Amino acid sequence: MKNSSHNIYVWIAIALFDMAFACSRTTPAVTPPPPTDANDVSSSPTASSKTPSPPPSDVNDVSSSPTAPSQTPSPPLFDVNDVSFLWPVPQTKADVDALISLNDQAADGKIFPDELFGKLIDVAKTVGVGNFRISFPNDAEFKKPVTWKVAGIRVNPSALGTHPLALIQGGIIPSIRLIVQPVTVDGDKAHVHDFTAHVVFLQTFPHPDKKKPFQLDNEAFAAIIKDLRGIKTFLEQAGVTTANKELNIHPGFRFTDKANEVPGFTGKLRTLLKTHLSSKRLGVISFMGIPSRNEPWMFFKVTVENGTFTREQISGHFVPPDPNQKEPASQMLSNATGTMTVEPATVPDANALRQGFGVSTALLFRPDVSSHLDDDLFPTATNEARGLKLRHVADFIANPALRNTANTDCVSCHTETTRRNTIAGLNAPEGIAFKYPAGISKVAASVLPKDKWNVRDFGWGFNFFSDKGFKPTITQRAANEAAQSADLINKGPIAPPVSQPVANVNCPADSNLPH
Repeated sequence: MKNSSHNIYVWIAIALFDMAFACSRTTPAVTPPPPTDANDVSSSPTASSKTPSPPPSDVNDVSSSPTAPSQTPSPPLFDVNDVSFLWPVPQTKADVDALISLNDQAADGKIFPDELFGKLIDVAKTVGVGNFRISFPNDAEFKKPVTWKVAGIRVNPSALGTHPLALIQGGIIPSIRLIVQPVTVDGDKAHVHDFTAHVVFLQTFPHPDKKKPFQLDNEAFAAIIKDLRGIKTFLEQAGVTTANKELNIHPGFRFTDKANEVPGFTGKLRTLLKTHLSSKRLGVISFMGIPSRNEPWMFFKVTVENGTFTREQISGHFVPPDPNQKEPASQMLSNATGTMTVEPATVPDANALRQGFGVSTALLFRPDVSSHLDDDLFPTATNEARGLKLRHVADFIANPALRNTANTDCVSCHTETTRRNTIAGLNAPEGIAFKYPAGISKVAASVLPKDKWNVRDFGWGFNFFSDKGFKPTITQRAANEAAQSADLINKGPIAPPVSQPVANVNCPADSNLPH
């Protein structure tokens, strides 16, 4: 069993490099990593000659005074809470007023200007699946950027993880991701609503040719890392450490184990956003909405360019019933019939490598799933993908070394953890499951979503069946991504596994945008 699982992973890694050649007009020599390196998330040994890269001293500099290189101390290593910031759920008007919102300042104006945000809400109201449509309890209130509060911030040096094919096609895409949710106030009571948007600011150069991979802006991202180190130092001076702390509500918001923050902490985060966010870097928005107050949960994604939104296809392998029909641009998780269902669901296919084999958590919503956990997903496959089993699905989805936003559907990213809580025995061996880097902390069990009504990935998720109300929530996948991000930053700038290939028209780089 161990050898079979290991071989699956090795085959996937090698096949990814094979597919990379098929999706490139250039064919520089590449040697696949040996099996022992298959899950290594270290930086590529071959940097692109066309990608500007700051010297290590710029990336790691935490001193404002000149120091001889031989005397520069190594900066403290990052842990998960240095790249991910989760706020406590607001309870009172004072809590809400203290939160950062989309109405706060970026480098060139508001984080999300009123008119542009109104257009986004108008787009959301056109989104639906079947007979269901996204709608809002109060259009006027929900169109205000100030209503949408920052529940979390995530900084990622590579939004597509370390998936070789994704990096070859899409490039290295550093990003700052804001997780925002609408919060209204009635008297002194805060009301969080079950909508969310992931607003992603790309730290890349302009990308006019959509067939080419993104070019990372090393200088811009190095400046972000420097400011994150400054925040880490600021907290340490206040007596709060982020090292060896499980991913949870950020320690800076739990000063002396109370529900108050380190004085000035939110101000530091505001400054981080004002310094590094701008309208030209707003690239992608992923949105989840409901029909006003109840499920089903509907997901869609738009890209942003020059103030214009473009609906994008849902990632994953889908087979439309009509050959002339386009891939779906929205997806839904519904409990309308009393049984959780995913619509549309991806279609498993051992040959659909670029789409993650079509493997999704939709497979785990079948009523008889518990009695089929050892079923092969691809029993007739002629390659070793046939060793992938139903019980491996959740770990497979949650592994950012294998799965990313270019090959994974929305519902899967938001439900792999709650499926684990519902179905006993969902686990995979190392290789399919993510291997935590040495020295990187894991996620606190208390924030892993357990209620099937909680479809939040990172933020404030709604519990319906137990301890009803909104709770701080982090999925296993989001935790794994944070761990990978901290590790990548600790190891230094990364580069694509080959030198700047040009994506083939059959492998559009657009689909590799983070969401």
